[in-house]
Amino acid sequence: MTVAPGWLGDRSWRRRLLRWSTHPLLIAVALLLTSMAWVVASPLGAEPDADFHLTSIWCQNASESSRCERGYLVNGDVAVKTYAAFDIPCFARYQWKSASCQKITTATYYTERVNDGDYPPGFYWVMGLFASHKVVVSVLVMRTLNALLFLGLIGSVFWLADPRVRQSMARALTIALVPMGLFLISSINPSTWAITGIAVQFFALLAIGEARGRWRPIVLALLATLGGAMAAEARGDAGAYAGGVSILVAWLAFPLIKERRWRWVGFLLPALFGLLTFFGSRQTTGEIGGSSSREPDAFNLFHILSVPLGNFGIGGNLGWLDTPTPPATWALMLFVFGAVLLTEIRGLGWRRALAATGVGIAALALPYLMLQRGGFAVGEFVQPRYMLPLLIVLLGVITWRSEDRLPSRDAVPAVAVVVALTIAQSAALYANLLRYTNGFVPYLLGAEVDWWWPTPIGPQAVWIVGSLAFGFVVAALLYRVGPGQLPPVGGAGDQQSRAAELKKATAA
Repeated sequence: MTVAPGWLGDRSWRRRLLRWSTHPLLIAVALLLTSMAWVVASPLGAEPDADFHLTSIWCQNASESSRCERGYLVNGDVAVKTYAAFDIPCFARYQWKSASCQKITTATYYTERVNDGDYPPGFYWVMGLFASHKVVVSVLVMRTLNALLFLGLIGSVFWLADPRVRQSMARALTIALVPMGLFLISSINPSTWAITGIAVQFFALLAIGEARGRWRPIVLALLATLGGAMAAEARGDAGAYAGGVSILVAWLAFPLIKERRWRWVGFLLPALFGLLTFFGSRQTTGEIGGSSSREPDAFNLFHILSVPLGNFGIGGNLGWLDTPTPPATWALMLFVFGAVLLTEIRGLGWRRALAATGVGIAALALPYLMLQRGGFAVGEFVQPRYMLPLLIVLLGVITWRSEDRLPSRDAVPAVAVVVALTIAQSAALYANLLRYTNGFVPYLLGAEVDWWWPTPIGPQAVWIVGSLAFGFVVAALLYRVGPGQLPPVGGAGDQQSRAAELKKATAA
């Protein structure tokens, strides 16, 4: 039986079918399913330092304006009265314990583990709007809200950006967020806003340089400002990142914006928010003050690379650092990360090379100096998640092409990237689900379920849906941002003028 020409044998028909099957609406649904899989993959209190953050969300602070009853401990410390369920969970730091040991009750107790000026108040105030006596429901709502904030803001930047920025977003984010980013974005830890805010700010500022028309650069500037404000209200160090990102992107996009002076406002506002928070936070001022209490040693120097790379699962774990990441995750993530670095480094111009070098040095120097100043060794005090925003920026700089030419799709085989990322994310999600449903023991997921949510949808279904949805997202994004796949952002004349402007800018 032969296939009639113009049907399955027609490449244009197959291209149309691929575009229909990778419609942005389907990608958005798959992203939502992936996020929801991670939302329910952990029980109450599974986020790192959840006792501190949950109490801070419900009580806000320990001052007289606290939403909770205040008291004093026997040592004189100010304490707040909150739910006993917010205490350090019984399974924390014991990877062989499932979440079945946790009993959620309405009992209360006094604790001094609450924000008292160490963290910015913005994140806790917004999450506090959704706090209620239904503790578990409230936490699930907050996790979902944070996931939707990431998807909505990043999706808005993606829609407004030009093809070069879109391609950088698709490649940088799908690599940088597995597995630590996916776990943290769908959580109640302030790091979710640090990750979302820096990613939104970086890519929105990158897109401002080439944005055409009147309203597009204005909206991108507003998104960049919102991203910087979110990061600044999440953590003090993220405020410093917001200031650094504005300077970095201004350096990268200077040839494109030097004649459009009003666009500098989009760079100044997030930097202002970030730096004000950074210098006003005790969390960071305490770390940059004082003198070093540890002599430089070979151990920290030779192991410091495991801090930023810990976000891929190397030397770092999920949860309370008690959920080991399987080798199938970190080995494949190293493969993809290394392949992208090796292929993209050949096309770096001097401007991007300096920017990437600066971000890379910061991602290593900052944790090293913090460890030395505090007298700690690698594996203590400084966690990989603190460096995750910088990892996103580093990959964004490397994968962004400032010239009017998209990289070849064959630079890194797309099939290999899709398969590697899909397996890596699936293995991490499986390990996280198994750790809480059974304890990290050699059982098949769902074979013996000690803990799970009161729902007919079991952990096996969550793992399957989350794995397939993420695989579809990676495949669809890499297809849609490939050379020649993206429709023009503007009309034909707009594209021609942009190409001429880019050639003039890069020549300068």
